[in-house]
Amino acid sequence: MDEYRVFTWDKKRFPDPPKMLADLKKDGFRTVLIIDPGVKVDPNYHAYADGKQKGIFIKNPDGTELNRDVWPRAAAFADFTDPKGREWFGSFYKQHLDEGVAGFWTDMNEPGVFMTEKSAKPEIFHHPEKTFPYDTPHAGDGLPDTHRRYHNVYGMQMARATFEANRKLAPDKRPFVLTRAGFAGVQRYAAVWTGDNYAGWEHLALSIPMLANMSVSGVPFVGCDVGGFADMPSGELYARWLQAAALTPFLRSHSVGWVGNKEAWEFGDEFTKINRASVELRYQFLPYIYSLFREHERSGAPVMRPLWYEFPNDKQTYLINDQYMVGGDILVAPVVKEGMRTRGIYLPVGAEWIDWWTGAKLESGKTHYLQTPLDRLPLFVRVGSVVPTQNVIQHTGEMPGAVITLNIAAGIGEGKTETTDLFQDAGEGYGYRRGDSRDIVITHKRGLISIERKGSFAGQRMGFVEILGLAAKPKEIFADGRKMDFDYDADKKRLRFRLKGDEKELTMVR
Repeated sequence: MDEYRVFTWDKKRFPDPPKMLADLKKDGFRTVLIIDPGVKVDPNYHAYADGKQKGIFIKNPDGTELNRDVWPRAAAFADFTDPKGREWFGSFYKQHLDEGVAGFWTDMNEPGVFMTEKSAKPEIFHHPEKTFPYDTPHAGDGLPDTHRRYHNVYGMQMARATFEANRKLAPDKRPFVLTRAGFAGVQRYAAVWTGDNYAGWEHLALSIPMLANMSVSGVPFVGCDVGGFADMPSGELYARWLQAAALTPFLRSHSVGWVGNKEAWEFGDEFTKINRASVELRYQFLPYIYSLFREHERSGAPVMRPLWYEFPNDKQTYLINDQYMVGGDILVAPVVKEGMRTRGIYLPVGAEWIDWWTGAKLESGKTHYLQTPLDRLPLFVRVGSVVPTQNVIQHTGEMPGAVITLNIAAGIGEGKTETTDLFQDAGEGYGYRRGDSRDIVITHKRGLISIERKGSFAGQRMGFVEILGLAAKPKEIFADGRKMDFDYDADKKRLRFRLKGDEKELTMVR
């Protein structure tokens, strides 16, 4: 921004934004801009002059304009509880969309403001002058009242203004909005992250129950600042945090600028290798995660789940806050303590479990003390499930050409059936609501996989099958009656074979 004027560029640092954005997009990068609610008080600044002329800005009880210090110093604020204020603020997104910006991150929208030398002392952490005065009037969408009532809804209404403007200005695209503040219903407008955390093991551990609680509260697109926003993490802390967050709904690494570089490659070669593997794991699991988002849209089921959500009859799950489920089939048990190379991992009653990495089948209803080397995120898959993954890609724009692998967790019981729905669409726009999509329904019975394709969308091709936890090499495998060649790794208990992509039935003869 030009001296923190929202909806502007610093022309010295960014002399040609459209070209820069286009060049980044060619390499697979999508650019997201931070937008704050505070509009710099400057009569020569077009946004401020326009808002003042149209009576957009919030007033003090005496009718004067409310000004508070934030990044640009004195700033005025649109009233996002007023439809007129939301529409006015939203109109400024057009310039950035035309330039090629892909999304917007609404920050400081609690609203947060800075204290000054005139602020009452002491400067406590939750000082009342770090937001608007409680008697500040708001329109309240037809129910006028003060900031005491509308403080918590203000940030969500800013996210709403951003989402609605983007839907109006670019109706063929899905808006990407990320917000720091929200309220009940914010999931309609934005992804949410947990705010400015610290580079400490306790904040890594806190992120898991925070995200799980938000998820079961109806807010599915959630994440945290990997590595901590403030302070500098050790290489171990950063690596463990990236592992813990790799399969959460929203993944990003973010930091305050003045503590030093925290990129995943900044901690030495050993950690660069580990961190690369965590990012690659994220890309591999995207087909599964994307399908879970579609499931959420249909049923409200969260993407990230506390253990008790899936296993409510196992009382032990209510006491565990350092593990989580991704959908109903993947259990993640991150390491959240410094120096830990062995950790206790509880596997809930109500399912049987296979270690994703070793293929070992583990008893449910007990805590297993397993090796957790620094380069491994403990993952477990529910016996009988089918988890779709893809080969490693560099960015989501490469997904259409990435082939799908069906990962089948061996050991389903006689007479039991498990079903998985792999959802595919363009990944952009709303064509899926008009039927431009495909559901691939995979049904697993003992020795048999049935594959049914619903919809004509030409999505990612299925290219491989991997069977996990297979204790012995089978005699034969058939795909639509064709005998298949396969590779079997006895040490990892994994079997792999290639598909043409249009198969309807897979059978295994033991």
